[in-house]
Amino acid sequence: MLFQHMRGGKRVESLLRRLARYLSRGAAIAGLLLCCLWVTSYLVRSPSTGLRVPDANDGRAGAGAAALSEPLVSTTTTTTGDTARRQVADDAVTFALVVINHGSVPFFLNWVCHYRCVLQSQFLAGTVRLPVTVRARATDGKVLDWLRQRSLDTPWLRIRAARAPLARAVASYQAMKASNSLFYEIERQKFSAVHAMFARTTHLPSRFYLLVCDVDVVFLHEPVRAILRYGDADLYMQCDGCNTELYGAQQVQCPYEYNTGFMLFAVDQRTRSGRLRFQAIRQLIAEVVHESIKTERARQLQPERKSVHDQFIFNKVLKKWTHNHMVQLRSPYENMTSIAGIEYVRPRIMYLPYEVFPNGCVLFGYRHREPSPAVRALLERGLVVAVHANYRNGASEKWRALRSVNLTIASTQEESLNAQLCPPCDEIQATASTGHM
Repeated sequence: MLFQHMRGGKRVESLLRRLARYLSRGAAIAGLLLCCLWVTSYLVRSPSTGLRVPDANDGRAGAGAAALSEPLVSTTTTTTGDTARRQVADDAVTFALVVINHGSVPFFLNWVCHYRCVLQSQFLAGTVRLPVTVRARATDGKVLDWLRQRSLDTPWLRIRAARAPLARAVASYQAMKASNSLFYEIERQKFSAVHAMFARTTHLPSRFYLLVCDVDVVFLHEPVRAILRYGDADLYMQCDGCNTELYGAQQVQCPYEYNTGFMLFAVDQRTRSGRLRFQAIRQLIAEVVHESIKTERARQLQPERKSVHDQFIFNKVLKKWTHNHMVQLRSPYENMTSIAGIEYVRPRIMYLPYEVFPNGCVLFGYRHREPSPAVRALLERGLVVAVHANYRNGASEKWRALRSVNLTIASTQEESLNAQLCPPCDEIQATASTGHM
């Protein structure tokens, strides 16, 4: 009996040991499965991967397609519909970035004077509480010295100058336009400056707007508030196409003709989704800079190859990101009804309506294309926010186009560093509001 009892105890002990081994193996397999599930969920939620991140706007044609993250700014609903109109938050900082050289000083002064005047009325009325800081990247030492010696600051507009790290200085606007390689070298400074600014995340405010534009842009209304009326996005861009019939409210891709000479980055890092989208925007800009450097190095090895504008590179990268579902393209006037509990993790890029933000082809015509009568009529009525004098070759052609709509300041026309400072705002506004055509 004792022998049988001992044999039974050994069997129980053996069974217990075998069960423990099975349990330890099961625990290891379960832990491995949990790790795999965690990694998979992280990759799906991260905007830096090529996996599709589902969101409620995938069914754009259906009802309820909307902005799903917390608004970057306070939101109010109009009585005329469900479109939410955003207002700039008081604690959001606004930056502006321009790249200038000696020959573009008159355009820069024209840009500064008009921008100062559209800010003045809102600043005095209390709707703008923080000044706009303009970061001017000077491509040569003369411009840098001029910017630091001249006092262009006002309580609502501050100029901060820095030297652009160019391999060679480009003195005149004509010399820059005569050589595409020189022109594109200056154009590359925009994305390089944005990339450098975004890399210093510890020095950036949690909420800010960055307005990046060329100096041949003229503001007729305060741009940030005007842009935010069209819906929630992380990057707003001017449409650069000529065929105005393609850019109605239903066209969401513009189609890959986004103008890098007029961009607004809207960043809010207070939420996790906002931080993820900002990381994705940083990655997008970094890839554009990388592709630009790689393209330029290839051209140096093969001098017969033509230089490529960064706008072409940006649209190429954007098209790849869109096809990999790493970014969401949005059109203005989309239904902005919010859906609680769902957040965007992909960055949202919106093109601006050409009627209110016309490019040079739409407003002035180009080659066989005539100017748009509808846009001209809106300009007459004071409903155009910004005019861009692109699609014009050379400083004289750009200046002539802006002067045809009374958007030039006579004292800045001479192309020298002796150009006068801005005249009073009432004088500028009186000139702009009379005799547009």
